[in-house]
Amino acid sequence: MLILCLTPIHQSTYESVMETHVIEQFKEDVFLIQHLSMNDHAYHSLRFNADQGYYSIYDSLHRKTIVKTTLPEGWKIEMLTLPHVVYFNQQGTIRKAGTMRLSTLDVTYKITFPFGTSRMRIEEL
Repeated sequence: MLILCLTPIHQSTYESVMETHVIEQFKEDVFLIQHLSMNDHAYHSLRFNADQGYYSIYDSLHRKTIVKTTLPEGWKIEMLTLPHVVYFNQQGTIRKAGTMRLSTLDVTYKITFPFGTSRMRIEEL
């Protein structure tokens, strides 16, 4: 009986921890693509595939995917004004600023990539 009572708590805790992990991993991946662009020039890009629910870091010089991150089941990417392929210049500044939405099972985030040196802004809607 005790296990049945605790299962919903564990499920919501698991989802919360997973959500935090995915958001933090996304931040780290954006930092990585900026770093790669600054060191290896404009050969790297961050590519979003909203239909299949993943994003990847792509090396166009060697024509290979470096990292592919699949979002958890039920999560959605919606590109608003941000292009599906994001590039940073040698100074670490995004080439084309914009916004996107990332929806989890419970929460929706607005992710803004502004012009300038800041990486991105994540707001819970």
